[in-house]
Amino acid sequence: MAEQSKQAQPSIALETQDSRCLAARVILPEGVEPQTLSVHLLVSLARERGVEVTGAAEQKLTELVGRYLADGKPVNEVFILATPPRHGEHGYIEWSPGFNPEKPDENEHNPGDERVDFYSHHSFVTVHKEDHIATIHPPTEGTDGRDVTGRTIAANAGRAFPATLGESVLKLADGRLLAQLDGRLCFDSKRLWIDPVLDIKGGVDFSTGNIDFQGDVVIQRDIRDRFTVRARGNVTIEGLIDASHIDCTGNLTARRGVAGRDEGTLDVGGDAHIGYIDRAKGHIGGSLYLTRELMHSTIAIGGNLVSDLGVVIGGRVAVRGDARLADLGAESEAPTEFRLGSLPADGSPAGQAEHRIELLKVSIATMDHELAALRATAGPQNPKAAERATELTFEISEAHAEIAKLASDHPQLAAVAASAPCRSTLVVLRQIHGRVTLIVGPHTVVFASKVKGPLRIWLDGGRVVCQLGEGTPQPINALAGVTDRSAA
Repeated sequence: MAEQSKQAQPSIALETQDSRCLAARVILPEGVEPQTLSVHLLVSLARERGVEVTGAAEQKLTELVGRYLADGKPVNEVFILATPPRHGEHGYIEWSPGFNPEKPDENEHNPGDERVDFYSHHSFVTVHKEDHIATIHPPTEGTDGRDVTGRTIAANAGRAFPATLGESVLKLADGRLLAQLDGRLCFDSKRLWIDPVLDIKGGVDFSTGNIDFQGDVVIQRDIRDRFTVRARGNVTIEGLIDASHIDCTGNLTARRGVAGRDEGTLDVGGDAHIGYIDRAKGHIGGSLYLTRELMHSTIAIGGNLVSDLGVVIGGRVAVRGDARLADLGAESEAPTEFRLGSLPADGSPAGQAEHRIELLKVSIATMDHELAALRATAGPQNPKAAERATELTFEISEAHAEIAKLASDHPQLAAVAASAPCRSTLVVLRQIHGRVTLIVGPHTVVFASKVKGPLRIWLDGGRVVCQLGEGTPQPINALAGVTDRSAA
């Protein structure tokens, strides 16, 4: 009887963690009596321990019993495992191609092209209104598991994507995020928004690449050589503009100035407030407010030129509106060409047509002035005056017809054709130097020597007239050293 009490017995052991039974193990020590060992016995022992014996578990027990009976070697193996829970996945953001603000250059490099344009590197992402910038995927609940005794192991639900959205980003029901305005896409891991103003704390260089932005741009330092800043808004530059390219549809503010070195260009849709301009080319759609010098540059200004302390030295400057300067030209400098009341043709068919319309309007004003004088004297006693009046009437009619034809061929010039002829005035507060050429309508006025101001110049009745100080207006060629050559 003592021998039988010490006989080895099979057993079932449970592996637990955090009060959960994660596995059940069968133990068959050496010396178990084969006649007493059966799958039924092991299933009963497992159920006594609370194990929920599945078909797969019973099959595993059958395999282990068969192996033990065959070779008699001890067995200590897991025959059933808990079904772990599948925890829910956290919500996440999926960026649309090219819109990841943390990887602004991710779509710019073509692996098949070894050439790298470092000027085109981007340090930010711009978006347009209605762009699909990203999709937020919701979290999932997860699926509960079961331990080997059949008790539930709860799954953890996923957490929602934590970032909040600014009013500039619209979230649709399907999780898509749409931009609500043009601007820079900003993300700081807690908030996603679109800033309509691009504020660059440093300068524009290889760290930023070229700038191409849909809104306003503010640059705190310099713009280096050969870089481009393009904005569909206003541009403010606190530093110096080197030999670079500025293109903005709004206003430009350049507090220090432009050092173009014959390579820099300006294309401004609105007004420009600039410290100085040196050796640059460009067009300003509105007015130019200049602090100091405009030197050796080719600049066309659609509005006024205002600079009570400024000077224009060398180059070619054209102003469609009024101009007010301290000095025009300089001693011992390159010749200076200044066009008042019109802009030169830009070479395009529309540009040439606009220039022709402006000249025709000035010519009509000149002929109207002459015609009015002739009609005052025309009559039977003055047949030549009457004949000339008839000629002028015909020429004025022909000029109006040509303007109408040009406006018909170029509909965008309708407003130019309908506007009044040149009424622009040039005011020079100190002096006009020699080697200055002034173009007013069809007139070319050459200054061979210095004329002291204050001097006011404008086109009146087909003549270029001037007024020195508070004096009486007179033809400009009445000044010493000044020649008025009418255009052919």
